[in-house]
Amino acid sequence: EICGVNHSFMPIMIEVVLFDFFKNYV
Repeated sequence: EICGVNHSFMPIMIEVVLFDFFKNYV
């Protein structure tokens, strides 16, 4: 249950963090 929610939630967080980092880097 927790693993399923975490699995669907983590990719979104990673994308947002990477996008924000990439935006700040550029």
